[in-house]
Amino acid sequence: MQVSNLTIFINRPVDEVFTFAANPENFVDWIPGLVANKAVSPGPLETGSRYSQDYMVAGQLEEMTAQISTFAP
Repeated sequence: MQVSNLTIFINRPVDEVFTFAANPENFVDWIPGLVANKAVSPGPLETGSRYSQDYMVAGQLEEMTAQISTFAP
């Protein structure tokens, strides 16, 4: 399994950034290369939530399943 981490510095209040970033509908707006995101597991975003995601990588569309490993609001 491939693991990736992403760090972005944003000059906004933490609660505002967290609310935006934790909304799965906004994932395509801030995750580089992500073009589609669909929930696989029911319910709100939480540890263990799974998503079917399409990424554009080197001009190729790649499909993957992502799982939230840690979610601490």
